[in-house]
Amino acid sequence: MIEKKNESIKEIIEDLVKKLTKWEHEYYVLSNPSVSDEVYDSTYRTLLDYENKYPQYVLSYSPTQRVGSSISNKFIKIKHDYLMLSLGNCFNFEELLNFNENIAKISKQEDNPYVLEPKIDGLSISLIYLDGVLSEALTRGDGVVGESVIANIKTIKTIPLKINTTIKKIVIRGEVYVSNQDFEAINASRDEDKKFANSRNYASGSLRNIDVSEVAKRKLNAFFYYIPNAYELGFETQHQVIQQLKEWGFNVAKEIKLFSNIKELYTSLKKLENNKNKLDYRIDGAVIKYNNFKDYETIGYTSKFPKWAIAYKFAPTQVQTQLKDIILNVGRTGKLTFVAQLAPIELEGSIITYATLHNLEYINDLDIRINDYVYLIKAAEIIPKVIGVNLDKRPNNAKKLEFDYNCPSCHQPLVKKPEEVDWYCIYDQCKQKQLQYLIYYCSKPIMNIEGLSESTLALFFNTKVNDVIRECNELITNQNVSEDLSLFKLLDNEEQTFVNNVLDIYQLERYKEIIIKPWLKKGFSKSSLKYNFRFQEKSFDKLINSINESKNRELYRLLAALNIKYIGIATAKSIANTYHDIDQLKSLTVEDYMRLADISSITANSLFSFFSDEKNWELIEQLKTLSINTKDEINNDLVDSSSIYYDKKFVITGSFSISRNDIIKKLSLKYKIKFVSGVSKNVDFVLAGNSPTAKKINQAKVLNIPIIQEEIWNK
Repeated sequence: MIEKKNESIKEIIEDLVKKLTKWEHEYYVLSNPSVSDEVYDSTYRTLLDYENKYPQYVLSYSPTQRVGSSISNKFIKIKHDYLMLSLGNCFNFEELLNFNENIAKISKQEDNPYVLEPKIDGLSISLIYLDGVLSEALTRGDGVVGESVIANIKTIKTIPLKINTTIKKIVIRGEVYVSNQDFEAINASRDEDKKFANSRNYASGSLRNIDVSEVAKRKLNAFFYYIPNAYELGFETQHQVIQQLKEWGFNVAKEIKLFSNIKELYTSLKKLENNKNKLDYRIDGAVIKYNNFKDYETIGYTSKFPKWAIAYKFAPTQVQTQLKDIILNVGRTGKLTFVAQLAPIELEGSIITYATLHNLEYINDLDIRINDYVYLIKAAEIIPKVIGVNLDKRPNNAKKLEFDYNCPSCHQPLVKKPEEVDWYCIYDQCKQKQLQYLIYYCSKPIMNIEGLSESTLALFFNTKVNDVIRECNELITNQNVSEDLSLFKLLDNEEQTFVNNVLDIYQLERYKEIIIKPWLKKGFSKSSLKYNFRFQEKSFDKLINSINESKNRELYRLLAALNIKYIGIATAKSIANTYHDIDQLKSLTVEDYMRLADISSITANSLFSFFSDEKNWELIEQLKTLSINTKDEINNDLVDSSSIYYDKKFVITGSFSISRNDIIKKLSLKYKIKFVSGVSKNVDFVLAGNSPTAKKINQAKVLNIPIIQEEIWNK
């Protein structure tokens, strides 16, 4: 009898969940509710009562489970099952026709079917459903690894917690956003200095909030449009995927349409562009996807994006505002940048107060003057940029920039190479240059030291240690302490700041007592201190842990962190994929560097110059003494020294289904292969993907170099 009663209760709960899920979909996705708010609320409370009495029958996809407990301080990083690639861009009809021509080479027909989708200006998200139940949600991250935000995603009521499918595991991708109407209402309720800059930042920040109950109030929404392995799952076209997503209850943009050819699509695309401001969500272009999945692998990929889809960027919106001042900044390399300070103006959903002016030549060519009324756009829909001057409105007090060719920070003479447009400060002791380098070194893509924000670094960089010691000693003398304490000893160097260079970062812990001041008398207000770093013991220990974690970063991060001219993350990875120990770089020639994939002669000369300088090796040795990792450990058990590919030289050309960097890294580790940029008699193999460079293939054939087209990286 009890068993029958339990089965009955379980069925009641399942029925209530089914009803509420249907009503949620009608209300939030279809905007066509079939019941009143009162009926929904009453049913919700009934379900809640049953779940409280019988917690053993609570379903993970119940509407009551959308808001869970708060998240711990860190979001777990998880590797994507399928890469989250970005898209290539086009800006006009001619480029769109070129895209179609490349598709036509594979499809063998002039007219090809395409799906047109609005490009939502939000945050990319990847959902994972196991047996139809929402089980994980990942941000894009770097495209390879994302962060789990499942608890926050569940609060978005347009996202189904369960879908009706027999597929064991399915990945569904979309974009989280906030509607224009909701965003405007949210900002209207906030103080002027606390308004959100734009809706995209708002959505992104909301998903990374650790307070789930707060996220639930944020009025987030989401559109969905893609299943990465749809063809394997039996779908034949992108349009079929869109229809299935609708059937499963996902929110799908009404503007998504199927067209039989590119010209027909372009007409609708221009209509979408003209009407974009009438939509209740922000878009920054459109996405065009070839409809037939069977050709995707043949069409292929570049190292960054698929060739079967492209993003069409709309012409940027242009606004006019007054230029109040021109600010000169010095970057980490010493490069001088010119920034326009503007009267606040709204542009593409953001309030703009600063914009790039590029360089002095750009300012002079456009005759830009302080107090002018200037035209402004967002370059690539992201970076505010001044593009011209309204000469008809030029005021009488408009004045040219007074440029004295000296660094605005250290006042040393600036230099410029004849063939370049940028001016540089080459003085090593320039404070602004040093600080910008420290900020770069600690940033997330480089050494990723959490807790050392720009403002915190600036405070450590500008504050003299002895000034803080004197304040601490004054507190001790005045008995503002909770224990007997000796005076702190002053440093011999009066000019020493807490962080003057990267080496100081790793020795910051020695100043813990004078930074957090745990010995202060209980009740003493730190706000009265002249030097208040705003660290408590727990937050400072967390910072030190992050600093220590940075000692074990991958070699490519350290190479990028060394501030070598022309060397970014991509080039650093190319080097680290071939040379796994920084000491190996000491003996390399310019020619050795040029043999690496994607390294130009200018970059090779810069690398050679840096690693030929003993001063730079002194820094590297000092980093080693502080236990900074300078090599990538190779697991020799994984190395296949018996292979014909072992320790050979390869050229890689064409596009692949996974990123070229991943291929290079995997083969370098497994076979100790060295990848070089050009085909020569010294090359052993050419690895060819889709659409390889004809010149490289022909050279390989002339030199009788084997051309490999099999997927050796998967062996």
